[in-house]
Amino acid sequence: MRKIIYAIILCVAALVLYQFTGSAQGNNNQSTEITQQEVLSLIRSHVTGKAGMNNVYTIYDPLYKLNRRLQILRLENWVRKADGKYYSRGLFQDLDNNEVLDIDFYVGYNDKGALGVLDKSIHSVGGKARYYYDGEGKKIPL
Repeated sequence: MRKIIYAIILCVAALVLYQFTGSAQGNNNQSTEITQQEVLSLIRSHVTGKAGMNNVYTIYDPLYKLNRRLQILRLENWVRKADGKYYSRGLFQDLDNNEVLDIDFYVGYNDKGALGVLDKSIHSVGGKARYYYDGEGKKIPL
């Protein structure tokens, strides 16, 4: 009878450990689903943090080989998944030439297990797309 009680206690302890850590061996949070609100919040924090007090977000444009100084117009309220990362977009206006840029922000876990904005890319400039996503969520350059 004692063996059965100890087995039950051990099972309950394992279940409690699993519930609080995500696994019996610990959790780096990579197995849990990221919510839309988490993704949007991380993007908003990234953009406002990088924009700083002057509210200017800077991104390198590899096509023209220059840094663009941008003003935030709008951050989208939707999230999609592509290439194993979550992403959403923001609209920005270039302060030097008034072009409107559509920038994709990719959120996921880095190699240390921390959740954050992993990458960003200029999706379009002045309404002209630089890439699109195929049916499997892969980024295809134009």
